[in-house]
Amino acid sequence: MGREVTEGVMGVEPRGAWLPEMSFSMKLLPILEGEGVEYTVLDGINHFAGALGEKDSIYRLYALKSIKVFFRHTGISDLWSFKYSNVNNVREAVAGARDLAIRIVAEAHINKAEVLTIALDGENWMVLPRPKPAAAVLLDKLLGYLRRAEELGLIRLVKLCEVVDEIEPRLLVSVPSRSWRGGYEKWLSERRRIQENIWRNVVEAYECFKALQNAVGVTEEDAASLMHVVNSDHIWAEFADEEFSAEWRRVLESRLKGVLSSIRIVGAKGHAVHVMNLLNKPVRVTIYRDSAASLTELKPGLNAVRVKGGVMRIVVRGWRREHQVGKPILIRPKIERGRQAR
Repeated sequence: MGREVTEGVMGVEPRGAWLPEMSFSMKLLPILEGEGVEYTVLDGINHFAGALGEKDSIYRLYALKSIKVFFRHTGISDLWSFKYSNVNNVREAVAGARDLAIRIVAEAHINKAEVLTIALDGENWMVLPRPKPAAAVLLDKLLGYLRRAEELGLIRLVKLCEVVDEIEPRLLVSVPSRSWRGGYEKWLSERRRIQENIWRNVVEAYECFKALQNAVGVTEEDAASLMHVVNSDHIWAEFADEEFSAEWRRVLESRLKGVLSSIRIVGAKGHAVHVMNLLNKPVRVTIYRDSAASLTELKPGLNAVRVKGGVMRIVVRGWRREHQVGKPILIRPKIERGRQAR
């Protein structure tokens, strides 16, 4: 969805990915590679310190398998994001922009930087917790100062994709599981009771999402609902909002309930159980006949399921459990008269 928005709204085909909260795990590598992601940005302190491989400094480009990795300058990035995002007027904005520009140029020169990466949280620093007009002025002034430094031959402004195309990366073996914050206490334990309930909502929402995906496929609305549930800003300790996650969990629960209630066992005749699918699309279910299980696609309308006898039940498989469709039905085996006479 993020790729579609970037392509549709900005007219740019993204080559890199910004990980939520800069939260990285080695388990993400096959996912990123599978989506065609070429590079990402990690933290120069929390990630780089524990990285293993051909390490030099954060002023180099690295690679984890096929994914190129930039390590941001944490100090300058956070100075911009947390201090200079709070400028109140044009005078403060100009002074802040000048200070940042001097720091960036000096840092690049002193460290003979192959690449100096400054990265912060999107537009949040300008608009949260309230819009900050002076912060936009700071951005404009900073870009002006940096362009002037480029004209003087002090630095070169580049996009990350240009660095990927031009520089041979050093190889890393592993990077630790960390976030921009370091650990994960802000999202897990600082407000333990509320945050534990939020994570229960996340697990249940994902369970419903996977069940929908397995049964009928998911829509953009389903994906958006899940993204709302896992919105890290509403799990962060100071903004932890249990009801927000519960509301979006209920949306997915309701959607799954609608699918489950659309499948009805309407009767049995001979060796066939008649199952009605009230939706206008096929529904994929698992049918248990005693201990045997089979994946079955129920077409819209009436379906005849062959059963010789025993207990039959229908479920939709989710992430960690199965969701029952109706009640199990006992089918008594039909005994032929000839056999009965013997």
